[in-house]
Amino acid sequence: PTRADALLFGEGRPCVVVSVEPADWPRMEKLLDASGLPFFQLGEVGGEHLDIAGYLKRPIGTLRQRWRTALARALTASGGSA
Repeated sequence: PTRADALLFGEGRPCVVVSVEPADWPRMEKLLDASGLPFFQLGEVGGEHLDIAGYLKRPIGTLRQRWRTALARALTASGGSA
């Protein structure tokens, strides 16, 4: 079993995150199985929280605000101007 932090932030083999509609998941799973590549269903999209396999759960509004103000906060912290 892979630790959640290693799965999310590890620098091992290259990984790709793909989002598909729930109705398309069976086809995607079939394609992935046929490719022989390892894959892992990380979670689902929707709702008011980002919840990654129970390992990380944060409100979408908070994450959006942090993302939108990240550059200004970084410049302020480094003594630059926004």
